Amino acid sequence: MPYVKQSFILPYAMPAFLCLKRVLGVSVSEAQRLIDKGKVFLWGRHFAREE
Repeated sequence: MPYVKQSFILPYAMPAFLCLKRVLGVSVSEAQRLIDKGKVFLWGRHFAREE
């Protein structure tokens, strides 16, 4: 099943996992899983931990 893209505007820079935790209410492990599976985007590109 495809996932739905959601956009968020943050008031200040923060790590991606904290954004997912605060905005979506997911646990840290679930946020990290979403990042690792490539389901988090930054400026239209997959968010990678190496960047």
